[in-house]
Amino acid sequence: MEAVVISIGGSVIAPDGLDVDYIRTLARMLERMRNLYKIYVVVGGGRIAREYIGAARDLGGDEGLLDRIGIEITRANAMVLASAVKSACPLIPHSVEEACVAGTHSPVVVMGGTVPGHTTDAVSVLLAEAVGAKRVVNATSVDGIYDRDPRK
Repeated sequence: MEAVVISIGGSVIAPDGLDVDYIRTLARMLERMRNLYKIYVVVGGGRIAREYIGAARDLGGDEGLLDRIGIEITRANAMVLASAVKSACPLIPHSVEEACVAGTHSPVVVMGGTVPGHTTDAVSVLLAEAVGAKRVVNATSVDGIYDRDPRK
């Protein structure tokens, strides 16, 4: 079965906080797709992660701590999505290697970030390479590719 990696930005899954109805809809879509593909989902942190990281930065946290806070938020978002996808692996992988193993047992694997310095988009590409996925679907609220902050 062909593997597909889906990168879901935190701003997509929780634009203004968690939207349970949207997560249910997304979970139903993933359940339908699992009959056609081996599904790997990497979830971002979004606004919630940025708020927590900003607070920790203001309180003097170093960059390593800030990255770890972001990673934990992505994993919390992943847990919420995985709870709605009944065929998903019940444990959230902490590494690409763990996700590969989980994929041998579950038709859908949902995860967040892995290590400081890697965005969840980077994790998605590393995961795609590891599982031999020919495509990565990037669901984001960003409408293009920019070489500087588009809000400025």
